[in-house]
Amino acid sequence: MNPVYTYAQTCTYDVKLLLHVVIYNIYDTKTDVVDFWGVADYDGYITATGPSSISANFTATPVSGTPPLEVTFSDISDGSPSSWHWTFGDGTDSSEQNPVHIYQGIGRYTVSLEVKGPAGGGAVRKTAFINVNSEPSLGPSGMVRVYSEPSGADIYVDGVKQGQTPADSLIVRTGLHTLLVRLDGYQDWTGTVQVGQGEMKFIPTIKLHKK
Repeated sequence: MNPVYTYAQTCTYDVKLLLHVVIYNIYDTKTDVVDFWGVADYDGYITATGPSSISANFTATPVSGTPPLEVTFSDISDGSPSSWHWTFGDGTDSSEQNPVHIYQGIGRYTVSLEVKGPAGGGAVRKTAFINVNSEPSLGPSGMVRVYSEPSGADIYVDGVKQGQTPADSLIVRTGLHTLLVRLDGYQDWTGTVQVGQGEMKFIPTIKLHKK
């Protein structure tokens, strides 16, 4: 009388109700039986839709400050994702929905979020989203991009640790600087870089060799 049915495919369905009615009229001397069939048609009555698509997005607070800078990231993706993969731009990542991350080095960090769920997946990348700066001001400065293979190596500028690879935009004073890239189990890489005011210096990807 009251069935339950699961529609597995995304579609619009017609519903047909077939009625079989039997009526008994009982009198003193006889019983009349009225037996008839009826059909009720409902075109396009049921619409089964799939899950809404996923669109990745996030916010963070604060987005700038001095090191160590603790940043709370908040997932605001549409489509009810069930898994998350964050990369924070300093060689670290997280699978939490709303992670808290501490930036130790000065620079501008690109943050990416990839989400997945029943409706599929989505990704968003925000370039130079987190700005970790020094206090007082560096004065005239430029930026250096440092990548390495493998990533996750510590970056030292003039002997001071400034973050990890991949680093999209380390902020440094103008002038000549000594760089050291160090990763456990690999030989250190050293080099120099000359940075002008407002200049973005791109260093070719550093290939680290095992010890």
